[in-house]
Amino acid sequence: MAGIEEKLLTDVKHKRDFVREAGGGDLEIISGFDNIKEAIMRRIITEPGSLMHRPTYGVGLKQFQNAPLTVPTKQELAKRINKQLPLDVRVASVESVSFEGDDRQPDTVKLIVSVNLVGFDEAQSVEIPFGEVF
Repeated sequence: MAGIEEKLLTDVKHKRDFVREAGGGDLEIISGFDNIKEAIMRRIITEPGSLMHRPTYGVGLKQFQNAPLTVPTKQELAKRINKQLPLDVRVASVESVSFEGDDRQPDTVKLIVSVNLVGFDEAQSVEIPFGEVF
């Protein structure tokens, strides 16, 4: 039986810059649920057409930044997320896409995506604060 690490894979940790592992020359890696969360976030923030070898990859979240968060805008973003995320073999389906605001920070909106992962019984949520992405 495959464990969580095998199902959710391992990748190089993609943060602002690549970081070496402590005590070695290898790049820092990320595994398991943290890896799939990072992969989902990367897919959501990547502009479609920005990767030459994968021209249809990405949702293009930046296109929605500073746009009025109207119902049609939310629907378009949710539609793109529902189309893109299941293209990752680890994502069985998108359960929900929701938006959460804070009255104390009206310019910050949190995007919450709930996905069903292959081999897991319950949906997992990934929160993406717009302000931290850009």
